[in-house]
Amino acid sequence: MTPPQAPLTATKIWLNGAMVAASDARIDPADRGFLLADGVFATALVRAGQILWWEDHLSRLVGSAAQLGIDLPDFLLPDSKTHLDNSMRELWQANEKAPRAALRLTLTRGVSTSRGIWPPSQPSHPTLMAVLSPLPPPRRDAISVIIAQSTRRNEFSPLSRIKSLAYGDAILARREAAARHADDALLLNGQGHLACASVGNVFLRYHSQWLTPPLAAGILPGLARARLFPILAAEESVILPEIWQKCEAMLLSNSLGLTPVREIDGRSLDAFAVSDLSEVLYTPFLKEFRL
Repeated sequence: MTPPQAPLTATKIWLNGAMVAASDARIDPADRGFLLADGVFATALVRAGQILWWEDHLSRLVGSAAQLGIDLPDFLLPDSKTHLDNSMRELWQANEKAPRAALRLTLTRGVSTSRGIWPPSQPSHPTLMAVLSPLPPPRRDAISVIIAQSTRRNEFSPLSRIKSLAYGDAILARREAAARHADDALLLNGQGHLACASVGNVFLRYHSQWLTPPLAAGILPGLARARLFPILAAEESVILPEIWQKCEAMLLSNSLGLTPVREIDGRSLDAFAVSDLSEVLYTPFLKEFRL
């Protein structure tokens, strides 16, 4: 089974431009992110105070906000980039300079003065919050996965390709995995094609060729996924049952790391180490900042 996750032990968070004690932070009860999951987020790996693929995370966050029609706060405008960068550095320093951490940046539409699902007609005041949580050392052992039966990925929804706050399907899938004594769950889409893991992209090796589902399968265009293509010489392919049922190896990826899979629905897969892949994936970043 998956080991317990590192607790969220941030002592300080950054909320709408101010550094505040986590215990004193307040989100308005009328915030649409809290009431309706009307918001988007980004999660980035932080190493020694440097944020991995920061520009790409911000770009995707801004694009996701545009998809939902959420106005950008001043902190996310190009002219404020240096100020935001400095604020994230201060946040890291305020949280004991964790050597390895996850930075979660959450943007919501903000407070609505009226009930209902329809966005308010008056100008909104978005909420922007950053939380930095320490991470344990990267996991190296392989995990077991199952094909989720309780829910599927909606490949026709634009939400499948952005990081929205609506994570109900992923929660259902992960609960099913726990109930079936597995570490994670893979989600199929409405056509029965393999889409993704609960919180990451999927690569599998079939007849010695690495494959990954296309964006049209209803997946997030992951930042690690994009960088793994040349490393693995991977190809996009519709992943039918006969492929995942006979694949030789499998790998899950997200911005926080790579995870090998040892078993799918009780069937053993080839063992391989992700340490070499991780080194190739992160080397440009580590060299840039001399980490």
